[in-house]
Amino acid sequence: MGRTWGEILSSVPQRAVEATADGELMVLLRPRYLRGPLAWWLQPHLRNPYFKVHLDPLGSFVWNHCDGQVTVEEIIGQMETEFDAEDQLLQRVVYFLRELERGQMVRLTRKEPA
Repeated sequence: MGRTWGEILSSVPQRAVEATADGELMVLLRPRYLRGPLAWWLQPHLRNPYFKVHLDPLGSFVWNHCDGQVTVEEIIGQMETEFDAEDQLLQRVVYFLRELERGQMVRLTRKEPA
């Protein structure tokens, strides 16, 4: 069963893959094989061991704030001040993070109480 919107908004995203900068935009480097013998044996020998995921400005902003410290809701709040009033910003960010989690590129965890 999937998480509710409230659970996602209160979760803390943490990066799970490497990334590089392409100007001001980010490119995520997702290993072709994540586990098993292909990951540890074949992966190092591949010419291109990563899938490259090119992010747009909004995706790059979210990625740069997936530091394991701030919640999704806090990231959206920062985005609202950084970018013009984007239609459906909340839905777009939640969908983006769900897809990154599904692709094992981020982990969404509960924020520990202070």
